[in-house]
Amino acid sequence: MEEVKIGEKKKEEEKKKKKKTKREEELVEFLPELLGKKIAIKLHNGETIAGKLLEISRFWIKVEDVNGNVIQINKAFIAVIYPLSR
Repeated sequence: MEEVKIGEKKKEEEKKKKKKTKREEELVEFLPELLGKKIAIKLHNGETIAGKLLEISRFWIKVEDVNGNVIQINKAFIAVIYPLSR
């Protein structure tokens, strides 16, 4: 009986993991459409950064600012992203 319960628990845990993965897939990533374009980023502290979006990863974005400096920004600190050109 115990083996059956353990097997059921493992199956439930796997289902939860799959649901989480499925949920992550449902989240639409819009940043690829801004890749290579000029943007302005407003951070949660009110600071604004303008530049070109160079790269995107799961938790970070890489931006080249107007002075030519490359900045890596954690997505958790971004409040708003404005495209500067279409």
